[in-house]
Amino acid sequence: MNTNVTEAGPFEKLLTLQVPEADLEAAKSSAARRLSHDLKIKGFRPGKAPRRIVEATVGPERLRSEAIDDLLPSLVADALRGADLNPAVPPQVENMKDIDDGLEVEVKIATWPELDHVPAYEALEVEVSQPEPTEEELERQLTRLRDQFADLEPAERPAVDGDFVSINLSATRDGAPVEEAAANDPDADRLLAEARAIADRCVDPGIAGRYLARVEARHGHAERAVVDELVEELSDRELAVLRYLPSKLSQREIAGELYVSLNTVKTHSKAIYRKLAVDGRHAAVQSARDLGLL
Repeated sequence: MNTNVTEAGPFEKLLTLQVPEADLEAAKSSAARRLSHDLKIKGFRPGKAPRRIVEATVGPERLRSEAIDDLLPSLVADALRGADLNPAVPPQVENMKDIDDGLEVEVKIATWPELDHVPAYEALEVEVSQPEPTEEELERQLTRLRDQFADLEPAERPAVDGDFVSINLSATRDGAPVEEAAANDPDADRLLAEARAIADRCVDPGIAGRYLARVEARHGHAERAVVDELVEELSDRELAVLRYLPSKLSQREIAGELYVSLNTVKTHSKAIYRKLAVDGRHAAVQSARDLGLL
């Protein structure tokens, strides 16, 4: 493996790695063996499907992506030791591109500052503020959190500020009703009932059933949907990304922590949402906790 280190700015280095195609092929075979344990492929026991079958199932792009994800952490760590670099923060993959005989990866390294001399600091003073929140501010934040995680329940009373309300809308034009502009809560109930009747007739409604359960919960027709099983097992890489979702890290920052590209994190996040039958990061965290994955 060829490596090159160049200056990228104050206290920054750009580490360029060239990964031979032979190393990528070996990593693909390893990634295929790992993925085969999680896939349900007709005619093969878990972990026994050959690489070509796994690649045909998941697609060549995903297999290549998984192989690169497996390779990069150790390659970057070896390159850092070889170049005697001590990163101040986790390295960040800046770019990846195919070359004639493999892959070229650019990794940005933030290094610790090196001082020619110690500046005078004895007279410097730093004032650290310690704000004390008022009872009103604490209550406002607690209320926000309660509202964010609360379940909706029907209330047998007039609506008040802060309630979620279902309303019926109707419109007329020259005294005649405009059906296209009407929105009636009974229609929502009827459509939900029809969808539930169809889902109940399915042996395995899968993702559609899980989405329906969540919509029913929002309309007060069911308890909050608790995921009790996965549509499909999460891969090791998806589990690694999942563990960062409860944090406040952006997808780019998660990519830096895992030594992978931003596109890889986006791909794994989409797969996580699909397998947990959710439509966003917060819902994925909630469902993962229901399953004991977090």
